[in-house]
Amino acid sequence: MEYTPVGDPLVSVIIPTRGSIAAIRGDQVALVIQAVAGLIERTDYSNIEVVVADDPTPQHVIDELVRIAGQRIRLVRFSEEFNFSAKINRGAAYARGELLLLLNDDTDIIEPGWLSRMVGLAQQPGVGIVGALLLFEDGSVQHGGHVYRQSWPGHIESPEEIGTVDCLGGFDVMREVSGVTAACALVHANDFYRVGGLSTLFPGNYNDVDFCLKIRSAVGNAVWSPDARLFHFESKTRDATILPDDIARIRERWGTRLLVDLYWQD
Repeated sequence: MEYTPVGDPLVSVIIPTRGSIAAIRGDQVALVIQAVAGLIERTDYSNIEVVVADDPTPQHVIDELVRIAGQRIRLVRFSEEFNFSAKINRGAAYARGELLLLLNDDTDIIEPGWLSRMVGLAQQPGVGIVGALLLFEDGSVQHGGHVYRQSWPGHIESPEEIGTVDCLGGFDVMREVSGVTAACALVHANDFYRVGGLSTLFPGNYNDVDFCLKIRSAVGNAVWSPDARLFHFESKTRDATILPDDIARIRERWGTRLLVDLYWQD
């Protein structure tokens, strides 16, 4: 089921970046350029602004972003020690949209209707945050929502290509989930500020787990859509190693909320 957006609310797409280059499909690609080009050139929802929080990004990358997005881009400088949460929060402080889309620079658009579907879903009563189906470069599932159990937060994923996985159809239906990844997550700006944005106590890992639990506690449900599909070339730009302090901090903060997942059974 798809929900058509009501009206034409401005969506501020917040992309943290440092202008990294990575090998994608055999080519060396400036990831943020690819992500922004997909937003501007291959997305059918047009009322967007792109807020790029950069530290420090090469000037030729900035020039190309301005060429692609024109007046729809806002550049926000971030010169502090790496902290993903702080970069997102800095971008949000300069955003003008009614809705905020948190988007990694290592993503790429698959089909044009993805954002319209997320906006329509975010406008439904009781929805606090919306996530997307993210695929690895080989087409296997990287993110079908979060799953929290036995005190471990993780992703619902599959080594198989979409369309060949999950005999119960869990990757084919819109559904509530424990949380969604901040690599692609849509939330109302007022709700983002209401829960204090992303916690800077989580500079690299689990900031989205913490954020989703805050949203679910104060605002509404986390909902994942299989109809909003993107590639996510995960960890092309950083070390994604989970440190002992990361897991200890999220367990201390949320305790029993991480023991049993209410929405997903393998």
